[in-house]
Amino acid sequence: MSSARFRSIRTFVAIGAIALAGFAIACSDDEADAGPDVTATATATAGTGTPATDATQTPADDATLEAYSTLVQDVAEAFPDVTLIEDNGSFSVGDFVGDGRRVLVFGSAAELPSFIEIQQTLRGILEADGWTEDQAHAADGPTATVSVWEKGEDRVVLAAGVSPQDPSACPADQIIGECLDSLEPSEINVQGSITVANR
Repeated sequence: MSSARFRSIRTFVAIGAIALAGFAIACSDDEADAGPDVTATATATAGTGTPATDATQTPADDATLEAYSTLVQDVAEAFPDVTLIEDNGSFSVGDFVGDGRRVLVFGSAAELPSFIEIQQTLRGILEADGWTEDQAHAADGPTATVSVWEKGEDRVVLAAGVSPQDPSACPADQIIGECLDSLEPSEINVQGSITVANR
């Protein structure tokens, strides 16, 4: 597969919406169900139509490039029928804040398994590659999950989530799970990503 395949501008706007809606878990019914205090947003600036930075344009001597390249290959093998998106992503997981190269599995619930299944597949990739989870940064909610992993000097953020394609379909006063259950699979966006933090 080519090293960087990007979807249309409309898809990038949707990705930004998922990152903000899914990981902030804004549609939850109460504080106890509000989920993790996590953001994982793409630098594909949502609403502006600006494509994300091509992650392959990073200098070849960058220390994180080898880890990233290996993970992209592994994710591509795990999801052979999905066009992966490679870009630069930002993350904020507790006190772990930064940016790095991201590989993203993205599509509708009609095309992809649940975000939990995607997360489990990505976890399996990291475990098989010798990464160790940092339990201090794990967080889960009704529509998102996030974890931080370490290997030598490298750290990655694994994130997965689900959200309505149309954010207005699940207003803040509705229970998000019940709202998503009322939608057709084609009306729900699902994503999973691994971001290799820049050293």
